[in-house]
Amino acid sequence: GHVLALFREDLMADAVGTAGLAAPAGRDRVVVTFGVDNVDGAAAELRGRGVSLVTEPHDRPAWMIRVAHLRDPAGHLIEINAPLRIA
Repeated sequence: GHVLALFREDLMADAVGTAGLAAPAGRDRVVVTFGVDNVDGAAAELRGRGVSLVTEPHDRPAWMIRVAHLRDPAGHLIEINAPLRIA
């Protein structure tokens, strides 16, 4: 299945480091999110294809996911994520 996730602008601004920029010009209004099996592996594959990451893979415990962010060629924000594994 597919999930459409809508997040508050301030939460995404905090997640990608644009919280200090004026809204809306400096902040992303939309993020497209893709679930992947392995965020680190997917990020490495994207880097290998010449993609620059906005944020390196990192855990977001409050969201219960591991995430990384990138931009498409038009500058739109994209997130890849996977559930955190609970030990």
